[in-house]
Amino acid sequence: MQRIFIVLSILLFGATSQAVEDRIVAVVNDAVITEQQLDQRFQLVLRGMPQRVPPAQLKLFYTQVLNQLVDEELQRQFAEKTEMKVPAGMVSLTLQSLAPQQSLGSIMAQAGPMAPTLQAQATAQARWRRIMQRYIVPGVNVSNAEVDRLIKNLLGNQQQTEWEVAQIFIPVDEATGVTPETEKRLAEIAAEVKADPSKFEQYAATFNPQANQQNAGYLGWFGSGELFPELEHELTMTEVGKPTPLVRTQAGLHIALVINRREREVVVLEPQEQWRYLTFKGESQRELRRTLKDLDRPSAALNLARKSADVSDSQWVSPSELDKKLAKQLKSKKAGEGVVTTVDGEATLYYVYGKRSQFPAKTEQYRERVRERLMNNRVELEARRFMRDLRRVAYVELRI
Repeated sequence: MQRIFIVLSILLFGATSQAVEDRIVAVVNDAVITEQQLDQRFQLVLRGMPQRVPPAQLKLFYTQVLNQLVDEELQRQFAEKTEMKVPAGMVSLTLQSLAPQQSLGSIMAQAGPMAPTLQAQATAQARWRRIMQRYIVPGVNVSNAEVDRLIKNLLGNQQQTEWEVAQIFIPVDEATGVTPETEKRLAEIAAEVKADPSKFEQYAATFNPQANQQNAGYLGWFGSGELFPELEHELTMTEVGKPTPLVRTQAGLHIALVINRREREVVVLEPQEQWRYLTFKGESQRELRRTLKDLDRPSAALNLARKSADVSDSQWVSPSELDKKLAKQLKSKKAGEGVVTTVDGEATLYYVYGKRSQFPAKTEQYRERVRERLMNNRVELEARRFMRDLRRVAYVELRI
């Protein structure tokens, strides 16, 4: 009842005639979003588009911008309720990211009459990042075991295809779904982009108004098993430079563009043995045997190697990289042990500094990529749930 009274008060007793004329387009709990606010944000986003938005697309895009404003208002109310402040520095950094080569003053001057709207948008984005950092990201974790299990399940030791992908995407709330009008319009866009792939960037920017417009819709490289199965299936059927048809997944509606394709090298899924040894040169094997006896621990040998020009450090290498004879000699040796032999007529001591099992560098890089993707996917899912829960307990009424 109190909420209705406040809304009616705003409608009936506006402070100025301009406020009365400024039609309310959304009610969010005890706050409202006006047509003027929506129009200003809409125009700001349009200015950042690489191409003009087709007239047939404007209504759907207008509604999207309104829903973004509703989410931002819910986030503002949550921040106020939890007494969470947004540092001015975060807002400034958000604005600066729009044009890193320009000063903040120059960015605001170029915005002209849109400067207040730009400031409000940057504040909303900074606030959302603050909420994510404090309430969403800390609750998300990806363990090493999960990463390794996913890699083993998805890849085995076979060569895998990777795609460089951009997408047009509409998230679908699991509670409300998507309207038939929206799905029909996206199907029309899919057909239009299929006929003329050059229009993809324009539509990707339209459906991702919060992103950097120079990279709107760009996702990067993904391998088999890293995307939704429905989307991956369409990617396998689509040529480079072409878009997929409209794809529905549990996250929403997608139209993906295959920018590039490559075959990934075989990924080693088990840790590989690595050795590190020091090579000492001497006048005789007897001398080097005395040296070996005096080296009571690996750290002492490494210190000696750093001081002497006659001692070299192999760094970490795999046995397969070594001469077969040397690899056979060192195989049974532990850290702190060595082999004295003659190489090209010169007495040589190979001293084992250490042995370890570790993934190759390429495998480590791939594991980190998989971990990052898993983390990002979970954070995105939790963020959607967070906003869904805010909407569920809020009074939201759209009036367009």
